[in-house]
Amino acid sequence: MVLALGRLAIGGLLLSAISLAPSAPASTHINSRPLIPSTRLEFGIASQPSDLSWMASSGVPWKYRYTYLAGGVNTGNGWETWNSPAGAYATYYMDASNADGYVPVLPYYELLQSSPSTGSNESDRDFSNLNNTATMSAYYANFKLLMQKAGAFGQTVIVHVEPRGRCCTSATSMHRTRCSPSMRRCGRAAMTWAATGARR
Repeated sequence: MVLALGRLAIGGLLLSAISLAPSAPASTHINSRPLIPSTRLEFGIASQPSDLSWMASSGVPWKYRYTYLAGGVNTGNGWETWNSPAGAYATYYMDASNADGYVPVLPYYELLQSSPSTGSNESDRDFSNLNNTATMSAYYANFKLLMQKAGAFGQTVIVHVEPRGRCCTSATSMHRTRCSPSMRRCGRAAMTWAATGARR
């Protein structure tokens, strides 16, 4: 199950999540699974691949393990290039986390570091990329790669989309007046595919 989240805060090194409502009744839908966490407060921590042994031996009952996927979608230095073949970094991270009993969390922070990223502040730089058709085409292709890796993983993974950014799509009213035609024009099919996969 892939949970795609947007604009949620991750404070310091700890990722926490709270659900005060009781778990929803089981559905007969074949792909239906309860949202996580469903019963209590859980904690996680930022953990690079080299930190896993410390995390596992700490004695703390961590639930979540997270690492950022960043570097830009069209720079040649993005997360998809960190191992071979393309996207293997996410696969290795998810598999290693699951093997030690942790739910992998992947903050997907790509928009700002992508090219051309022009402007005097982070908001303007994000907006410039949202208005660049080539950048957004690369962005959706990159995100699709991550969704494919998450689907192949076959276990629960949280994808935290643009934790510091604001994205607008045709499905939301947030910053509707600044929604990018380039974003809508080049990415609708890819975004529909990704959103469908994220609900599985």
